Amino acid sequence: MINKFVIIVGSMKSGTTSLFEYIAQHPEICPAKDKEPEFFVRKEKLEKGMGYYEKLWSWDSSIHKYALEASTSYTKVPVFPNAAENMKQTARNFKFIYIVRDPISRIISQLGHTAMIENTIINAKISEKVLKNSIHYSSYTAQINEYAERFGKESILLLQFEDFILDPIAISNRVSNFLNISNNFQYQYLEPKNEKYNVMLSSKFKLLLKFRHYVPEPIKNKIKKFLVGNKIFRRYVNKNIKQSSVLDDELKEKIKNDLLTDINELKHNYNLDTTKWKEWNSILL
Repeated sequence: MINKFVIIVGSMKSGTTSLFEYIAQHPEICPAKDKEPEFFVRKEKLEKGMGYYEKLWSWDSSIHKYALEASTSYTKVPVFPNAAENMKQTARNFKFIYIVRDPISRIISQLGHTAMIENTIINAKISEKVLKNSIHYSSYTAQINEYAERFGKESILLLQFEDFILDPIAISNRVSNFLNISNNFQYQYLEPKNEKYNVMLSSKFKLLLKFRHYVPEPIKNKIKKFLVGNKIFRRYVNKNIKQSSVLDDELKEKIKNDLLTDINELKHNYNLDTTKWKEWNSILL
């Protein structure tokens, strides 16, 4: 039985995939085969029980201290409620890593991601529902309180995307200290993970996806690697993102007004240094 889990619970578009890859390097960490299983928010998975969940890991109790996964849906209340409570009900030991990002930048990235898939411009066609959910996902205090109330603040490591980008090794060492695993391990620098090319590939080649089950996995991986690494394809993706990822001043002000109280609470209740969030410095208390 696996009794100790460390979960990167979010936030979306804040480097969770890259952080997962860094932490997974540590020999005392057992990474999930599926980085983002969403077990605790999917009823059909929960019903299969913890035995099903534990099969996500190649666990060796003589080596590993924590099982690691990273599902950003765990901090997407109210769209995906009850993740924290479902974890509490298992009576297992959990620690949480929550990496946050300047909310304006995070929302621009999320909306740009959506616009890229739908081939739209975010200001022109963004729906009220999508914007509302984007703001919910950036209500960091409200999201992380779900875990603090059930597991205590000491179970949560709050990190910043801006720090991680500057020095991923230092952040990985902070994780080692938080988990009380060997801090003598030397993390190796990794190429940044960027899912935008994979997302565009999936959205533009939906017809091909219908036939993916008939293609051997090695061949699929070679095709995907070739396309994602192709300069022309990458140039096309970046052009689309540049065109779609623009947020006008009116929307920015709405986001700031909606999130001001939450971000102030994050700053004071969780001692988060928000000085790197330039657009917020003049309005935060």
